[in-house]
Amino acid sequence: MTPPPYITVPDWADRFRKKAAGAGSTIGQWRTGDVEIARGPMLAITEPGVSTITVMVCTQLMKTARRDIELKLLDLQAEWQLDRTTMRSKRGVRTVDIDCVSQRLTIGQTFGVSGDRTDQMFARLPAAIATNAGILQIWGGINNIGAVASGSPAYTYTHAVTGETVTINTVAAVTMRDLRQMAETARAAGMAVIIENEIGGSTITTTEKLAALNSLRQMIAEYGEVTPGIYVHDAFPAVMQPGAATPTFKPGYSYDGIHYSGRGAYWHAKSEAPLVDRLTAPRSVLIRSAMEVPANGRRQLLTNPIFATTTGGTAGNGITGDVPSGWTAAMGTNVGSASLSSVTNADGVGNGVQAAITYNAAGSFSMTQTLSGNSGGAYNANLQPGDEVEGFALVEITGASSALSTISLELTGSTAGAGGTAFGAMDLTGPNSSSDQGVNDTALITLRTRPVVLPSPTGTFPYLIAAVRATAFTAGSATIVVRQIGVRRRGS
Repeated sequence: MTPPPYITVPDWADRFRKKAAGAGSTIGQWRTGDVEIARGPMLAITEPGVSTITVMVCTQLMKTARRDIELKLLDLQAEWQLDRTTMRSKRGVRTVDIDCVSQRLTIGQTFGVSGDRTDQMFARLPAAIATNAGILQIWGGINNIGAVASGSPAYTYTHAVTGETVTINTVAAVTMRDLRQMAETARAAGMAVIIENEIGGSTITTTEKLAALNSLRQMIAEYGEVTPGIYVHDAFPAVMQPGAATPTFKPGYSYDGIHYSGRGAYWHAKSEAPLVDRLTAPRSVLIRSAMEVPANGRRQLLTNPIFATTTGGTAGNGITGDVPSGWTAAMGTNVGSASLSSVTNADGVGNGVQAAITYNAAGSFSMTQTLSGNSGGAYNANLQPGDEVEGFALVEITGASSALSTISLELTGSTAGAGGTAFGAMDLTGPNSSSDQGVNDTALITLRTRPVVLPSPTGTFPYLIAAVRATAFTAGSATIVVRQIGVRRRGS
């Protein structure tokens, strides 16, 4: 059964509530904005932790209508909410996903293009809506502000859709209009919309650009306050220095003053996770029992994904201790060493591989499994051309590390062992530079790649490789526990 989307009481009422003749001074579509005093109590009815709502108002003001709306919405959502509660209790430890949503829904295509302004994003909006995704996330604005300035001559740009000339005096309003139009187009198509409030960066330094940024941020926040189905997330408190006179990232949160490092991305995502959790029903992508092996339906395709067999694998460069059967563990050349040991997973699903890593320089620790094809040009017996597969992993950082750049999951392959066509997907990437700092927190991280369709082999020994990497940007140490790594076949 497909659940109803998470929806607040005002959102539901503005979409579905009709006022009958005789029920008040007006009839027709309910509009919360007409009785704005009711919005707070209506929002409170679905607020976590709220059990009692006390309202003191004049007679004939909001009480009956608000009660009727709340009862109708709760009746629609009650059965699904019970299912959500059950699912939550079965999940055990709640994870904070680096990409914010990877354990709760499929990650679709990214339609962002580096350097684009909001007016240039319109060209890709139809393709984004055509994915039939439930949520559209929009983030834009800094490139608009960066393109304009006063002076002689003034810096302006021509709007890609309307053809108007945008100046420093109009850029905030025009950008907000673009964001609003994209959001409302997506809402009309049935999508929920998250708008990321613009946080700025090191290029926003002049008084006029700061004024434009502040104006845009205010307009985005106000739009989210009054518009059903539009959810604004503002990562500014989590990633920026509050005492700085211009937009300045916290130390280590950006590698160039404009773009996130792995550390900044982590803290942004952690601040956004509560919002995403409200909008999506929990669904674990992880292995939940030892029966998930390739022979049982060819759904989970790796050997020993939960490390039930703790020994018998291959210890590569710099590795001491036990490597699980079917796996290879290794450090990069001259990178350092890692001591491996087996630990019991608290949920009873197999074992974890604890790696105490010492980095002598920037580089990676990795755990990999290769599904190799044969000399006849066929994939490994667990794979078939046309399979849609995705990788997933659960990795815990058990002690905050000042050396880590990223924990990543890679699913790569080729249609032939030599000269083939490469394919693959990943969740998180390696460092952009030697100063790309990563997670400095203890965390339980669910990693999940986008789905990949296996192409037909073009030569001998086609292959697929799954790998988890813990990459450092400098010398130091880290302790992680790889809880599981799997590859799942999707679809029928």
